[in-house]
Amino acid sequence: EIPYLLIGSFLEGCAGGFTVLMMGSFSYIADMTKDTPEKRSARIAIAEAFILLSAGVSQIGFGYWVKASGFFWPYVFIACIFLLNLIYTIFFVPETIPKRGSFCINPFVSIWRTFKILGLKDGNHRRLKLGLSLLLLVLVALPSFSGMSVRMLFEMREPLCGILIKIGCLMAAYCGEILSG
Repeated sequence: EIPYLLIGSFLEGCAGGFTVLMMGSFSYIADMTKDTPEKRSARIAIAEAFILLSAGVSQIGFGYWVKASGFFWPYVFIACIFLLNLIYTIFFVPETIPKRGSFCINPFVSIWRTFKILGLKDGNHRRLKLGLSLLLLVLVALPSFSGMSVRMLFEMREPLCGILIKIGCLMAAYCGEILSG
């Protein structure tokens, strides 16, 4: 049971997990809508609500499924859904921003370009502001998005030995908590 959770968590971490799903969804909505900023914000809020609502409902459903069949088949199902999603995204979702210049496939060059902004100097202490913003983002995002897996591991061990259905309900409540702000 735990090795499946570790494998899933490792693959989720390599792919970006829930954070990348939300960022990609919001970016796509922002690129595809030509509405006013207020309507765009409303569409993003509605998309976030549906994503979190479906995440909460799926936690309850998967609690029953894992209780009935074990961990293997739910993980196979989730892997198949991710694979179908990847295929759909690569082959059917159109590029929203036209390509400019050369395309760089080296991830280290892209990472360097991203963090190079921290080295730019101007008179307004930009480097300090960006560095502090990045530090705060890391300090807030890591506990927020990694809490579900750690919470599940804690609830499954002795002395709690949580029932999977109750753990699913707790995870759904956690999604509801995020949804309510």
